[in-house]
Amino acid sequence: MKQQKKGMIFAIIFALALLPVTVFGYEAINGETIVISKQQPIDGNLYVAGQNITIDQDIDGDVFCAGQSVTINGNVEGSVFCAGQTIAVNGNVRDSVRTAGNTIMINKEVGKNVMAFGAAINLGQDAKVGWDLFMGAGSAAVRGSVGRSVHGGGGNVFIDGMVGKDVKLELSKNSSGRKGSQSPELRIGENARIAGDVEYRSKNQAEIAEGARINGEVRKSEVAVRKEKQNEGFWGYIAGSIYSFLAALLVAFILIGLFGNMIRSITDKMFGKIGASIAWGLLVMIVAPIVIILLLVTLIGIPLALILSAAWLAALYISKILAGILIGRQMIKRGGETTEKSLYLSALVGIAVSWIIFSIPIIGWFLCLIAVWWGLGGMWLALKKN
Repeated sequence: MKQQKKGMIFAIIFALALLPVTVFGYEAINGETIVISKQQPIDGNLYVAGQNITIDQDIDGDVFCAGQSVTINGNVEGSVFCAGQTIAVNGNVRDSVRTAGNTIMINKEVGKNVMAFGAAINLGQDAKVGWDLFMGAGSAAVRGSVGRSVHGGGGNVFIDGMVGKDVKLELSKNSSGRKGSQSPELRIGENARIAGDVEYRSKNQAEIAEGARINGEVRKSEVAVRKEKQNEGFWGYIAGSIYSFLAALLVAFILIGLFGNMIRSITDKMFGKIGASIAWGLLVMIVAPIVIILLLVTLIGIPLALILSAAWLAALYISKILAGILIGRQMIKRGGETTEKSLYLSALVGIAVSWIIFSIPIIGWFLCLIAVWWGLGGMWLALKKN
């Protein structure tokens, strides 16, 4: 009976955090393979999650999507928010594009900004970004035009298009990983037309083709950091990481002690429906803050908004811990039912491994975000079933 009461309290808190899924009117579609044809009417914003997604229809509002392969061929009057392994935006977008994935391709016009994080980012020859391009990539190719500036960083960046203002980049070591390699991380092609300055921080000198035109200055910088400060930064990072790990482990142990059976059920759902969990987690993460903001605006809803905000922040933190527990369960799994003792061990192993992975530059941030979506979606699916 006590366990049921604990489970009911947990479900009520989480249900409050996910209230926006039930109170907003929008077009939400989910499934394995989704094709939205030109004949299929879409009213307002589109929320879609699945394995393979193709959107041929024009969308009057925003597009929120998550899937392994996402292709947007229709025009979008609002903005695009998307996460997936491969993302291709082949239609015009009136506002902005914000994406995270493995391979990201922008091939048409974007009225405002493009913010992209991925292993490979490609701004095609026909692509036009009205305002700024901000990117974090292992490798990036900018062959289209950017109305204002290009910001961000990556392993290798190739610019062979038009930039209306400046290029400012933080470039990492050469992606080949060979020490002493002099291969440039920044290459500017012969078709490049840059109206402003090119500022970059890199180990190696940029390669600039003869035909390239840069109206401003080209400046390369390397930050000389004193050894003492490097040591201080290193030990500060280590101390922060250890604190973060121990805090997450403490929360995990408390959750297991209070809701052991529920933790097993949620992580089973997360493992059994990986794609669906991540997709639902993304959808829930996007919609929830909107309701909280609207409640704050109404004034009378401020107390509820504050309660929902606290529950929402707790759900976001717990979701990453759940992903760690699941990873630990799979690592130590030897068949049979998971006991409470093995669940504690799973938390110890899984959170340690997850936190190390999350600390990897660029890609670690993205994997951490996926883990949050995964955990949120697992909680949502378990709550729906109960």
